[in-house]
Amino acid sequence: MTARTRRTAYAVEAVLIVDAAFHLLWATGSTWPAGSVRTLSYGLLGAEVSFAPRLLLALTALALTTLTVIHCRARVARGHRLYPLLQAGTLAFLAFVSLRALAGIAWGLGLGAPADHPDFYRLNLLLYTPLCIALAAAVLHIARSGTARRPALAATGAAPESP
Repeated sequence: MTARTRRTAYAVEAVLIVDAAFHLLWATGSTWPAGSVRTLSYGLLGAEVSFAPRLLLALTALALTTLTVIHCRARVARGHRLYPLLQAGTLAFLAFVSLRALAGIAWGLGLGAPADHPDFYRLNLLLYTPLCIALAAAVLHIARSGTARRPALAATGAAPESP
């Protein structure tokens, strides 16, 4: 694993840890940083949705599972026996954050926004969408890492030496 891939994986993992921590906090009944569940819901999602502990705990588990997949995928090469499973999980997360980024761009342009809520609109433009774009780029880098045994030879088209 290159130093760049390691740093990229740590950044993605940090975002997933923060995401899991927030979901866990909200599962306790806290609405921080909002004053109520309704305000939190509209600020995060642009609509009123359930903040039931069982749902939030499931989202916490999903974030931690995704973190584990990304952590492991960043450290394995194509020949590893778990590579196909880890790559599939990485690509699934890439698809999710890419779709969220595209939706965020559309919402920012006023196309089918979930609600006319100024906090959501502002957070979507300044935080959620840029974060999803950055995550998509980072996860794409991780998904492409470790796929070639000899990247320098693959780039030049030279044949590998025989042992």
